Order: sequence, then C-alpha cells, then structure tokens
Amino acid sequence: MVQFPHLFAGFCLVLSAVGADLHAQHPIGASQPKTRPNVVFILTDDQDLHLNSLNYMPFLQNHLLEQGTFYKRHFCTVALCCPSRVSLWTGKTAHNTNVTDVNPPYGGFPKFVQQGLNDNFLPIWLQEAGYNVYYTGKLFNAHTVDNYHSPHVKGFTGSVSLPSHSSTDLADTIRIFC
Repeated sequence: MVQFPHLFAGFCLVLSAVGADLHAQHPIGASQPKTRPNVVFILTDDQDLHLNSLNYMPFLQNHLLEQGTFYKRHFCTVALCCPSRVSLWTGKTAHNTNVTDVNPPYGGFPKFVQQGLNDNFLPIWLQEAGYNVYYTGKLFNAHTVDNYHSPHVKGFTGSVSLPSHSSTDLADTIRIFC
C-alpha cells in the first residue's frame, strides 16, 4: 500500500487512514504510538446514486468504487453543494454557518469568508495538530481567479488548481503530492 507523506485534501468520496493501526488497543498507561496516520480525503461533487451520475464517471468508478470504499448509508445535513461542503469543513449545520446557497450572496467562498469561517475549520485544526494540509480542485463555489487571494483560504500548506478536471490531471496531481 502506498503511504502518503502529507495530508492531501483533494475532493472525491473516500476517507482512509494509511500507515497506522487505528483500531489497535493499548493498555491504560502504556505508551501510545508516536506516529499519526497519513490521511487522503477525497470528496466528489454532484453525485446521485438514484440518478446514476457515477455511470458517467469511469475513472471515479475504477479508482474509488472498485478499489476503495462505497458507503451505502450516508447522510448529509443539506443536499446542496456549498452548504453541505461548509458543514463538512466546519462540523456545523447550514443554519449555524449561515451558508445556505451555492453562490453569493447566501453561499460560496465570499459568504464563507464573510461568516468568519475561514479562521476556524478543518484544515486549520489539522495544521494545529501538526499536519501538512494540501488541496487540489474545487474548494467552494465562487472561489475564482478573481478572489482566490482576497483573502487566501487559510489552513492549507499548499494547493494546486486544476485548469480542467480530467482524470489525467487528477492522477498527475495526486502523484505530485505523494
């Protein structure tokens, strides 16, 4: 199995820990393992099992479904891209983040920043825990070449923006980080 040197926050459908036995039991008072797991988090966008959207994504089927994990029972607080994504990053539901739509004025990256969420979300917590955190691909709607730097998204050690989302680009980007 490949071990990844850093945390890579891509965007697809799998959360897997590599490099440590997370289920190992240790007696109370015994020294705990010194290593932390490396994590690859992949979140795909706009997937609907009932509409068969995965039928049109052979790369995703091959690399994630057939060789990874498929969750038969999963839940989200809001079945809308940006509010759900913000809930995932912050651990808060949409009525607590006030990000309630896909694009401004009620959603997207500008609303995420306006609500102060750029200062307190998962990538920042992971960096505070000592992880290097990277992302590639789409982070939020309305996060564009015009506003990516005002302000920069906090909490990431680095990022790679993909000009297209072809399978070759994603595979090459994953190899860059690994």
